[in-house]
Amino acid sequence: MLNWTTEKLALAGGEMSGNITMNGTETVDGRDLSVDGAKLDAIEAGATADQTAAQVVSTATTNIAALTVQTALAELDDEKLALAGGEMSGNITMNGTETVDGRDLSVDGAKLDAIEAGATADQTAAQVVSTATANIAALTVQTALAELDAEKLALAGGTMSGDLTVVGLTVNGEVALNKSISINNTSTSVTINAIAGRFRFQNGTTTKTVLNSFVDPNSIIICTISGTNGIPRTITSCVAGVGQFIVTINGDPVTDQFDINFLVIN
Repeated sequence: MLNWTTEKLALAGGEMSGNITMNGTETVDGRDLSVDGAKLDAIEAGATADQTAAQVVSTATTNIAALTVQTALAELDDEKLALAGGEMSGNITMNGTETVDGRDLSVDGAKLDAIEAGATADQTAAQVVSTATANIAALTVQTALAELDAEKLALAGGTMSGDLTVVGLTVNGEVALNKSISINNTSTSVTINAIAGRFRFQNGTTTKTVLNSFVDPNSIIICTISGTNGIPRTITSCVAGVGQFIVTINGDPVTDQFDINFLVIN
């Protein structure tokens, strides 16, 4: 007679000495142990549902060397700037035309580079440096103005140390304004491009044409007889025209020198 009790598992439970193999997707107490087992294999031994940061191990990266979450976070915190601000130890490089507080720092920087260090909006004359010229040696505005002032005559008048020469009062060169021009000319006309001068009758006539670029028909010509004349004469007319004036004296034709002074007023 067979002893079934030693080869079977009692319905009330007991201990088995061998494995139980399922034929397909059979379950035990409603669980597919092959599926549950695969999930269980992927869970680390001793895993809990309330792990701390120190229990979570990370993998070191290029920037973070710590292997636990807590120390990795602390390391990352040390390498970042707080939103409230702080001090940075490295440079900030923009990718393109990004701004900081609405400013394109590359554009602002280029403008700032062209501004001299210490420049102000209220510079004094002493702070403005000029370039020396042929007449002025001073390099600051204040000293240059003082130098120029010392070289000029005030509109109210003063004392000059040199001669006053007027460019344009020329016959055979420049002449000073306080000197007359005397030309020993024997023709009936003479060219004197000046506002004042002297010409000479010495050709036996009583009419002389003075070619003068300062004269027009509206010019006032003042003519006087030089006091060096030996023969009494009078000026009967002095007529202005385009680029010339004609002087006529009375009496017999001149037989020796006879000088006339003139002044052109426009």
